[in-house]
Amino acid sequence: MITVLLAEDNDSVASSIRRYLEHTNFAVLHVRDGESAIQTSKEQLPDIIVMDIRMPGLSGLEAIKHIRATPEIANIPIIATTGLAAPSDSARCLDAGAHLYISKPYRMQRLVEHIMELCDTPSENPP
Repeated sequence: MITVLLAEDNDSVASSIRRYLEHTNFAVLHVRDGESAIQTSKEQLPDIIVMDIRMPGLSGLEAIKHIRATPEIANIPIIATTGLAAPSDSARCLDAGAHLYISKPYRMQRLVEHIMELCDTPSENPP
């Protein structure tokens, strides 16, 4: 089973994503800020991180940079997301170390496909 760390400060958005991912047989850990994302990544070693970029306190962008600079968690794939997409956001997220950038709203099935691809799980064999 793939474990997803969902870093999302909006509880209703997080709840929807969590329900969908759990229904699709993923284990989901939820945190609400960048600092918690870093700490939970170190403690739980998730298979992948879905990181909202705009969060209170330490932003998702800064959390990604910190994760990439921490050897024991540096290789965890990260999907960066944001609802306030600007043309430069994608480049900033990828430059910070995200593997992929998607803007909200996105289709949940497409998120699952991205997770499967980044976790090297064949898409014809769902989790």
